[in-house]
Amino acid sequence: MRGLRALRDGWLGLSGRRRSATQADVQAWTVGKLLLELPRCGPRIRLLWPQNDRTNTGCEWIVPASDLADWIQSRPKPVVAARPDGVRRAFHLWIQAAHDQGNATTDLPEAFRAEVQGRYREILSATTGDLRCVQCQAFVVSPWVEEEGRTQDGAFTLSTTRVCCERGHDLFREDAAIEIHRGASAPV
Repeated sequence: MRGLRALRDGWLGLSGRRRSATQADVQAWTVGKLLLELPRCGPRIRLLWPQNDRTNTGCEWIVPASDLADWIQSRPKPVVAARPDGVRRAFHLWIQAAHDQGNATTDLPEAFRAEVQGRYREILSATTGDLRCVQCQAFVVSPWVEEEGRTQDGAFTLSTTRVCCERGHDLFREDAAIEIHRGASAPV
């Protein structure tokens, strides 16, 4: 926190004059710092894989960076932002800078996992890519999506989704997805 306060109190601009940093300056600095720490994005991104300790999956899911970029671009901004928009902006810039060198695959950095977590079902229907079941070692052509539970409490919809391969092996679960709706547009 002290570092951001010092940045805010004495931002050194390109002109060499000191001025107070604006919120945009702090966001640009945060985005730039995050991007410098990450590996370069390849033409394909591995979203899920069993060796990742943060997710419990039975699949390896690789999507083209261009498809994921289109999905990010089409997503509406949240009504209420739980955190500053810097991570989302960095994610968008990281994917836009994907290089087209062969068939290289880049694992999704941990910094961007929150941007896709809880939205796998949405990404699955909006992108192409390779979804492979690690139990039967087959590529999944038609994943089976089962909604196990769905409750609605006012503006919040809580659901649990299970995605399986054609043979019934669990690929991944979204334990809780929360959607915020305004007014009468809330789905039933």
